[in-house]
Amino acid sequence: MNRRRLFAIALRGRRHRRHTAVDSGAGRTCLYFREAGTQQVMAYRRHADGRWPGSGAGLGGHGGTGAVAALWALERGAREAFLAHRGSRGRLVTSMPDRDKDVSGTHWHESGGMFANAPAMAYDATGAVVVTVLGTDGRLHVRRQLSPAAGSPLGPWLS
Repeated sequence: MNRRRLFAIALRGRRHRRHTAVDSGAGRTCLYFREAGTQQVMAYRRHADGRWPGSGAGLGGHGGTGAVAALWALERGAREAFLAHRGSRGRLVTSMPDRDKDVSGTHWHESGGMFANAPAMAYDATGAVVVTVLGTDGRLHVRRQLSPAAGSPLGPWLS
């Protein structure tokens, strides 16, 4: 699957929960959303045979509000996607896949100032992840991955 052909769309679910659907390859979809009550980020990935699991997998994520932005990381699982959301303190919280494919799970990091609404994520022309937020100052704030390799950190904030 071509990294530039990944699609993420926000869906409205029952009880007005926001879900982010990501094409995870081979005709499979992975949904990312917040669990009601705990506000933790959850992943719900369709099985290879087309069935959906009985429940989602908890990914943690520092609480918070709003939708979860997600991009699929090639050759990784649902817990190793590129994820971003608004944490409980109103700041950006991200999880990026580790360089080592044998290290699984989410690796949450909080950064930057407070922002409004949900963050957005996309791949740039080089394949690096770009995260954008609308700050409470009304300006667009951007962080770009230093290189397109899995495990590469996000660079400094640009406004």
